[in-house]
Amino acid sequence: MYTLFVNLECKPGAEDAFLTAARDDATNSIEEPGCTRFDVYQEHDDPKRFVFIESYVDEEAFNAHKQTKHFTRWGQATKDIMAAASAVRCDNIFPSNTDHE
Repeated sequence: MYTLFVNLECKPGAEDAFLTAARDDATNSIEEPGCTRFDVYQEHDDPKRFVFIESYVDEEAFNAHKQTKHFTRWGQATKDIMAAASAVRCDNIFPSNTDHE
């Protein structure tokens, strides 16, 4: 499993537009055959800040995700309202991909 923890911050006042774009991306991403999870969280204390947790069967599936129309839409919708972004890429240890087989 290939998982990303993505920390995002939009510009003040852009929260609604950001959430609209995030919902579109998440709704379509979870339908991708290689995507196993796509969660969107908004911080309580600072509503400009968000966390995405994205899991894919492998890095190839994530790379395929970056080629989709909805990923392109996401980039276009947020290019002028994104204030900051960082990601941590991880391989899961537990449960492993085979723990449920």
